[in-house]
Amino acid sequence: MIQRLKALGSYSDHSVLNLKTLEAQDTQFDGEGMAMIGNRCRNLQYLDIGNCKKVTDKGVMEVVRSCERLRDILMGGCEKVSASVVLQMVSARPSLRNIEPPYFDDLSEQMINKVLSFGCRLNAIRLRLSS
Repeated sequence: MIQRLKALGSYSDHSVLNLKTLEAQDTQFDGEGMAMIGNRCRNLQYLDIGNCKKVTDKGVMEVVRSCERLRDILMGGCEKVSASVVLQMVSARPSLRNIEPPYFDDLSEQMINKVLSFGCRLNAIRLRLSS
């Protein structure tokens, strides 16, 4: 995984800069990796970081603030991401349309209604079975 992160940081061609979809579920992404995504993949529209145990609120917000076209982000099972970051996300990035929060049960009804008022859908967490 570290090699992949370093490779992402070393590319300057359009394959990384124009990346629209990144499926990185169950990886070792951390704050540094999320910052790299935010800095290098500005055209990102879809990000799946489900079950990335090292990702934090700060890392998620780094990507949300930097990736202006981000529409979908899946964070189910991200243990270090709080449910409260969801409202910050939709406030910072109005283009968001689908969010899979880290833990759906932690969202208050008021928070859910506020997120929905931005035109964003909240998806229930998918069950991820280990193989």
